[in-house]
Amino acid sequence: MKNNYKYIFTFFPTIGILIFILLYLFSSKLYPGGSQNDLNSIGFDWINNYWCNLMNENAMNGQVNPARPYAITAMIILCIALSHFFILFAQK
Repeated sequence: MKNNYKYIFTFFPTIGILIFILLYLFSSKLYPGGSQNDLNSIGFDWINNYWCNLMNENAMNGQVNPARPYAITAMIILCIALSHFFILFAQK
């Protein structure tokens, strides 16, 4: 049983990064719109928006941003997963 936890624990960084990607894709679908290039654009544009736009309280077009909680959660998961990766890497 102890080896199962250790095995799963070694894959935590990969799992965390995959969860981050899924949450960020989901939050990009929720983003109301607007970018520095076009304030009236609709939705999240992967070329003209920054990732941090998903974490703002309001979208670039001024609307309330419903993607914010998912984007912030995704960033927290990414930070934890990368921290765990560097700890594992240093142990090797």
